[in-house]
Amino acid sequence: MYGHPPYEGHRVWAIFRLMVNKDHQGKGYGRAAMKAVIQHISAEPGCDNIYISYEPENKVAAKLYADLGFLDTGQMLEGEVLVRLPVEKD
Repeated sequence: MYGHPPYEGHRVWAIFRLMVNKDHQGKGYGRAAMKAVIQHISAEPGCDNIYISYEPENKVAAKLYADLGFLDTGQMLEGEVLVRLPVEKD
């Protein structure tokens, strides 16, 4: 699930949820899905940033998002770490 958060302008997109069944985790499906979602959202007109949050103890998510270029915002959102991916336009 992704879209425009209601508390932000339309230049911001957020990934609200991306889940991989526990029996299929660790096989690269989450990384591939995130790359596809990022590519899709990045193509939207006016998309400057993509945000996602994760639970602080979820080290796997933290590493995945960092590997994909997400930067720590230093903010928490409803108890979760908020990270931002700046979108580079050609």
